[in-house]
Amino acid sequence: MLESDEYKILKKIAEVQVITKYDLAKNFSNMNPHLNKIVENLMKKGYIANVSFGTSYLVITNSGMRALWEYEK
Repeated sequence: MLESDEYKILKKIAEVQVITKYDLAKNFSNMNPHLNKIVENLMKKGYIANVSFGTSYLVITNSGMRALWEYEK
């Protein structure tokens, strides 16, 4: 199950489809000390993946989309 902060991060990634960690940190500067841990937890759960097109990006997975839907029910 998603935590509130995990939901916020996952929802943002779902909105933009692809985002760098840097841009994510700019959007959630109030969570900055915990952001890396939240991102790591989401990756461990399989809700997001790290892909590279020369730069490292975070993308939401199908599992992440299902987790969002379940959280929002």
